[in-house]
Amino acid sequence: MHSLEQPHNKPEGEPEGKEGLQLTIQILKEVAEQSHSLDDEADIFLENQDAAGCIEKMKERAQLFIDLPDRLASSLEGVDQETREQILDDVSYFATLAQQALETGSKVRLEMLLTSKGDKIGDRNNLEQLIDSLENK
Repeated sequence: MHSLEQPHNKPEGEPEGKEGLQLTIQILKEVAEQSHSLDDEADIFLENQDAAGCIEKMKERAQLFIDLPDRLASSLEGVDQETREQILDDVSYFATLAQQALETGSKVRLEMLLTSKGDKIGDRNNLEQLIDSLENK
């Protein structure tokens, strides 16, 4: 006999793909927090005139974005195709920029990974903007 019960991993009334999207947003928020923490640590090294320490933290930050597409792979399986493509386009772009910054070793490129031309201090970075757009879906 078949049960009409909802699967335990999907809340009743939750639209298809919503759970995957929520998990994706959670991962993106974790990466954003880790990125901010690494920025703060890099600033401390810079204040102490330790350029090597600062660059090392920026490289760790870049690696977060290089690893992000793989980290999101399983959570994106349940996301609708259009949203999944948007997320993959954005995070793949972040990963490409991060890889280029690591290859050049440019401190400026490492620092400016998630900013766009014309951004002002205090503007939300590209990752935060992606999170905002997903939360509004």
